[in-house]
Amino acid sequence: MPFGYKNSWLCIRANSPEEVIEKIGLKNPRVSNWNDGVYGGHGVFVSPVLDGYVLVIGWEGDILDTNPARLDELAEKFPELQFFSTHRVSEYHAWVKYINGVMIRGYGWCGCDGTVFLNKGGLTPEEIERGFTNLLPNDEADWDAYETPDEEYVLELAAAWGIDPGFSAKDYPKSMGYICR
Repeated sequence: MPFGYKNSWLCIRANSPEEVIEKIGLKNPRVSNWNDGVYGGHGVFVSPVLDGYVLVIGWEGDILDTNPARLDELAEKFPELQFFSTHRVSEYHAWVKYINGVMIRGYGWCGCDGTVFLNKGGLTPEEIERGFTNLLPNDEADWDAYETPDEEYVLELAAAWGIDPGFSAKDYPKSMGYICR
């Protein structure tokens, strides 16, 4: 089931959803279909394994503001961890990628207050290929000389780094995941 708009999620290289549930510390997992898990509003949805990744959809969209150290800690538990968040109303858009516990790239923008709250690491090849090379670097930069990201940036980069939240390029078999607290 497509997702992504006005949402936040983790994309984790893992062998099973149960491994992710345990290492993240999620509680009360119960089997769920994608529709109830993504749009039911009863917790976070942990997907089955998709091309070597497990998604945790609806997960702590404000973590980069409230507890970025928690994201760093989680990244140490997996060979690869990505975080994405997008909300068009507040123009909050963020993406982070860790490899072996090290943040190789992170960018976050909140248009409601004009803040670049994260800009760490060099551009990834996927960002360069998509032309994401002229993003506003910091709060003091001349806005007219740079671009600011929107939700499409986030969705395109998520697809390029691992799993397309729109599932437009791949047809996965029907499968169940878990709703957790």
